[in-house]
Amino acid sequence: MCVVAGPEFGDREGHVLIISKALCGLHSSGLRWSERLVDVLREMGFFTSHCEKDIWMRNKGDHYVYIAVCVDDLMIASKDPDLVIKMLLEKCQFKLKGTGPTKFHLGCDFFRDEE
Repeated sequence: MCVVAGPEFGDREGHVLIISKALCGLHSSGLRWSERLVDVLREMGFFTSHCEKDIWMRNKGDHYVYIAVCVDDLMIASKDPDLVIKMLLEKCQFKLKGTGPTKFHLGCDFFRDEE
């Protein structure tokens, strides 16, 4: 597979580029992403819920860490979600966007009740 480079490629604009490996847009992309995420979560000590395979959890002793997965969207519930995010970013090399307190997720508005 090849593509002609556009202006975003700077000096290489107009050159024919050969794509040796691409995941986005392939029929198997979703499956490959899911397989990679499963491997990473298991390596981090997470296991799936018996009731819902897309809810992952890990026992931290004084609390559980939960990760809800919907395709490529993750929602993390933990006393220290930044630790999980840091591991996914640095150790596992995931590119995450929209990290921080959830305000909107999968079509729903969220807010935190301080009480």
